[in-house]
Amino acid sequence: GGRVGHMMLVGQYDSLFTRRVAIALHHYRLPFGRNTRSVFSDAAEIARISPLTRSPALALVLEDGEMLTDSTAILVDLDERVGPKIALVPPNGPERRRILRAMALR
Repeated sequence: GGRVGHMMLVGQYDSLFTRRVAIALHHYRLPFGRNTRSVFSDAAEIARISPLTRSPALALVLEDGEMLTDSTAILVDLDERVGPKIALVPPNGPERRRILRAMALR
């Protein structure tokens, strides 16, 4: 698990959703650790981290231990952290809606 003050990305890079979050974390230069356990081989550990235990597993454990388990929710949180000037998704308006629609389709 992660330690306080350090975000932990749970998931494997064969998941589009995990890659999407990792790319954003790298783009924003936000430090994070990795937990690459899988639902198939580590179901009990994944269940401890996330009650969803879906495949592919994805969670971002925040510095304070709070956990986000949806890639869109994670990306919205990351955009809020870095601010609107460098956020990947605009804070409002038609362009934001267009990007959110595209994200939902992938």
